[in-house]
Amino acid sequence: MGQRTALRLRSKLQAIFFKLGCFCQRNCWVVLAVGFFILIGLSVGIITAKIETDVEKLWMEVDGRLEKELQYTKDSVGEGAGTTNELIIHAANEGGDNILSVDSMQKHLKAVQKAVEIKVDIFGKTWSHTDLCYVPEVPSFNNSLVDGIIAAIIPCLVISPLDCFWDGAKNLKLRAELPSVAKVFPLEWTESNPTFLLTLLDQLNIEGKEEIKDLFVKAGITKGYQEKPCLDPTEPKCPSTAPNSPSKTGKAPDVKSELNGGCKGFATEFMQWAEELIVGGVTKHNNTLTSAKALQTILVLAGPQGLYKRWADRSQELNVRWSLDTAKQVLEAWQRRFTEEINEDVKETDEFSILAFDSTSVTDLLKEFSETSVSRIAIGYVLMLIYACITLKRWCEPIRSHGALGFVGVLLVTLSVAAGFGFSALCGITFNAASTQVLPFLALGLGVDDMFLLAHSYSSLIRGGDIRHVEEVGYCLGTTGVSVFLTSFNNMLAFFMAALIPIPALRYFALQAAVVVIFNFIGVIIIFPAMLGVDVQRMRHHRYDIICCLKSSSKNRGSEEVLSKTRSEFPSTTEREKNQHELEHSDNHAVSKPSNTMVTSNGKSDSSIGEVLVNEYTNNLDKQSKLSYDSEASMMRNHLSPNASQHGTPSSVVDSSVNGNDDGSFRYKCAPISLQNFATVYYGPALQKTSVKVAVILFFLGLLAVGIYGAFQVEDGLELTEVVPHNSVAHKFVEAQFKYFSFYPMTLVTQDNFDYANKQNTLLSYHEAFKQIPNVIRIPGSEEIPKFWLMYFRDWLNDAQTSFDQDWANKTITDAGWTEAASSTGVMAYKLLSQTDESDEIDRTQVRNYKLVSNGIIRPEIFYKALTVWIDRDVLGYAFSQADIKPKTVDFSNTRSSQDDKAMIVAAAQPITFAKINFNVIGLQETKDFVKLIKDVREICDKYAEEGLPNYPSGVPFTFWEQYIWLRRQIIIAISISLAVSFLAMAVLLFNIWAAAVIVLVLVMITVEVYGFMGLAGIKLSAVPAVTLILSVGVGVEFTVHMCMAFMQAVGDRNQRMQKAIEHVFVPIVDGAISTLLGVVMLAGSEFEFIVRYFFNLLLALICIGTFNGLLFLPVFLSLAGPGAMATEVPTPSLSNSLAIQNQATAPSSAGSAINDLELEEHEPSSETKGNEKPLERTNPMIKHWAQVEPTYDKEPWNSDMATIEGPRQHELDDVKF
Repeated sequence: MGQRTALRLRSKLQAIFFKLGCFCQRNCWVVLAVGFFILIGLSVGIITAKIETDVEKLWMEVDGRLEKELQYTKDSVGEGAGTTNELIIHAANEGGDNILSVDSMQKHLKAVQKAVEIKVDIFGKTWSHTDLCYVPEVPSFNNSLVDGIIAAIIPCLVISPLDCFWDGAKNLKLRAELPSVAKVFPLEWTESNPTFLLTLLDQLNIEGKEEIKDLFVKAGITKGYQEKPCLDPTEPKCPSTAPNSPSKTGKAPDVKSELNGGCKGFATEFMQWAEELIVGGVTKHNNTLTSAKALQTILVLAGPQGLYKRWADRSQELNVRWSLDTAKQVLEAWQRRFTEEINEDVKETDEFSILAFDSTSVTDLLKEFSETSVSRIAIGYVLMLIYACITLKRWCEPIRSHGALGFVGVLLVTLSVAAGFGFSALCGITFNAASTQVLPFLALGLGVDDMFLLAHSYSSLIRGGDIRHVEEVGYCLGTTGVSVFLTSFNNMLAFFMAALIPIPALRYFALQAAVVVIFNFIGVIIIFPAMLGVDVQRMRHHRYDIICCLKSSSKNRGSEEVLSKTRSEFPSTTEREKNQHELEHSDNHAVSKPSNTMVTSNGKSDSSIGEVLVNEYTNNLDKQSKLSYDSEASMMRNHLSPNASQHGTPSSVVDSSVNGNDDGSFRYKCAPISLQNFATVYYGPALQKTSVKVAVILFFLGLLAVGIYGAFQVEDGLELTEVVPHNSVAHKFVEAQFKYFSFYPMTLVTQDNFDYANKQNTLLSYHEAFKQIPNVIRIPGSEEIPKFWLMYFRDWLNDAQTSFDQDWANKTITDAGWTEAASSTGVMAYKLLSQTDESDEIDRTQVRNYKLVSNGIIRPEIFYKALTVWIDRDVLGYAFSQADIKPKTVDFSNTRSSQDDKAMIVAAAQPITFAKINFNVIGLQETKDFVKLIKDVREICDKYAEEGLPNYPSGVPFTFWEQYIWLRRQIIIAISISLAVSFLAMAVLLFNIWAAAVIVLVLVMITVEVYGFMGLAGIKLSAVPAVTLILSVGVGVEFTVHMCMAFMQAVGDRNQRMQKAIEHVFVPIVDGAISTLLGVVMLAGSEFEFIVRYFFNLLLALICIGTFNGLLFLPVFLSLAGPGAMATEVPTPSLSNSLAIQNQATAPSSAGSAINDLELEEHEPSSETKGNEKPLERTNPMIKHWAQVEPTYDKEPWNSDMATIEGPRQHELDDVKF
């Protein structure tokens, strides 16, 4: 039953493709015009393509944990929140030694000064560093003079080793013009001691001066840089208070001792720079710094959101509509200028180099990396065009050559790929590096493979001459279309199933690949047949290949007519019979009578191949199946049988006339140099030898073992140093950054649905748990990790409690209220202590009954009211905690003029839904270091999430490297889905489970060997090569399915079927592999080492491994354990001796066409002759075998219960209309 079903299915498909081919041939110019119009129109859609370089949008699992976490962050704080870091690294070059010298520090200073002076003109304004930098917010003191001074002197945040020296103050510029009254005072950071500013408040009698003093003192803004050593003590501005000033030692500072343990910024209580953050490549002796290889300065800029808000009130000064996007453009413009100017002085000969890099540089690199080189693609495609033209060009036969067909075929596939990309872009499928660097070449290769298969089949059928002038393309498509359909359908389905993987980059790639496969199939199966129809017209008009404007000479023309209309008849036992075909000429055009003439006893003939197809299955299902001859094998037999004429074969006569050579020697001389000749004469017979089979099996077992070994050597990772072009400044920076610092900020986010007020101990324990993470930078001089917002909040309340207690002791605050002498902080504490809960009820009598903080816990009843006051008044503490608590609290005004209950009310903040705990992590050199950090952090986070604290980690390590935790699993799932779909598709369409299993086995081998190659070549596993691994299934299908189908369609024993399969598909597969390689080879010239290593090398390995497996291992395996034939050949006893000789001289035909045997069936002589009628004479010279063909049923061990036949049934043809 399975075999009959298979016959029905294949005959149905072949009927469809036959009718389609005939339709395309009859209407070739219309099909070409409409097809090219549609393809060109869709190709225009490429201009709408969007290239995605945002890692968050490419490699995060769709609806996965990381995506949900980042979305929660964006929903809470908004788009563009946070800060950006611009890095300056001063690192040792080859041979560089210790950078801890005064000279190196002075050079580093010049570089930082140059950076803070950078300006960029955009949107009608000159933007400076001070316009864009991150500045801690300070409260408004309702005094224009004080607010103006504070706004000017609070500097940009710069993290630098220079902060250990007085010279670090040179990088802190006034951010605004001082009020005129204050200009007479020395308020520059190089000259001013902040203590002087505090005394100035007394002189100016500023209201609220105590609150300002508290703000400065608690932040550690007291002495500034005046008591730090000068790099050059002889400098005139070096303060006398410096420890090495001329009035003291006058000696140069000891850089090593000054940098040991880190440095402190202008706010010493908050700005404590760990040594690991500013000094790299250190060596120590007795925990004391002795030498280092690198220094690092970080310029902290505001994020797009912060910059937008800063200039929102002054947007009228700009000539652009101010928005978040324009703010981002300003930042990016300054960042690019920063990188250019700092890096312009880098010299290879220097002992140390000063290098700059920024986040925009990374984005620009990814964009540049993702952009397709048009010139390289063009050159690669030109090479493909040339090769296709040469490989299909037959120099011995100028008319029957098809070089131009190969040329336009590659152009068609190119246009189909472009149309697929354009359609994908119009559908909103975004592009990425894999789409632009891999898919154009591989998609072209997949399409060209099918084009070559169709072209070679067409060439073989044309040479056979067993077709009518209106059915050449129909026969070609009918015999080859099923194979093309099977590979295309399988690839399309596999790619669509791979799109189920929830990784956007892989999903986009798979969808684009599937779309391109569909367009390739449409182009090859509809438009290319129309090209074949045009080529048929060219040959019918005897025009030369490529130079179509020229016609052949009259002598050759007549010869070509003979060849195009007929082949010599089978010889009789006595002499060669005359050619029974006639030539008719009308309007100088040759019109042939039908060439497939069957002469019967009643003198009637049936010359319609279409009728033969229609009448093929008019009998019942048990009628014997038929197989066609393999025309390509027939052609090669003519090449290989120069003595065939002694058996009566007329090939020499025809060939000599065609080529203008009486003895046909020129054609025979050309044949041995072809790939077809190599496959037929040398390659196929060699693989039939037992010794060769054993060697091949052992070789591939060894290759598989090597692949498995290499697979275990594959490491995870994609280092930025591999993406950045070698010998560039950016590469030097990235290399130094990874080598000496590897500093990354990390954030822990706590979410809503948590009782922050009553579960403070849980929050404190959560923070404390991260002490066990060794990568977290400690507070300089201790083993403690940095504080977080709850600690700053608690410390401020403790200080407020102390101020209240002092005021209470001084009787400036009582139950009744406060006096003018009470401190502002004491008054705020008094108001908080009077609150009973979150309501507006005031109870002044309880202010001495409890503390704001008891046993390290903030009083839960007033937690959210105290939070409002802390965020509003301790702006520096809140800013440096980087808590970014949401929802945002309301403003608090510490009104002192009124003391009624209404003035005492403090508005409670809303329950916290978002808060951050910030750390810096170091010591992350390799991917395994990042993965370990991520796993350790996630373990802690998950533990506390189970205890009721919703939380998650965030930061660069998680965004870029968390994918490696699940990447292997996702790759295995994607490949498994592709393989499973391939198996099911082939099992259903072939109705042969063993054949599908054999193909999948080879696909698995190809994938394992490619993966093993990655390990042996040092190619690390990331999402980029993962795409190539998934693609290996689709590429492998092209190398395996055609061979397996040809093997199943052939008749004979396994060796004979292997031989005929090789003859049929060897050349198309080799042509497809070479053409794909020619397209990919241009990647080898990329300036990106990453493209060469991860794309070219990997694709080269894939093409080579796939070709060797498909053309070497698979044929040998099929000859040993391949599936059974779809049909078997049964010799007929009544064959004449001459025909037997003819059959012995030729190999049994494959199931490539089914046409000749169908004709044979229609006119098969009966076992009994009627009267004196002579038995049917076989006069059609194209019928090579007089044989009955019957389906096989489990006649070989690995044969399935399915067989098929090249040829549709009548009712199936009737169902197909065009």
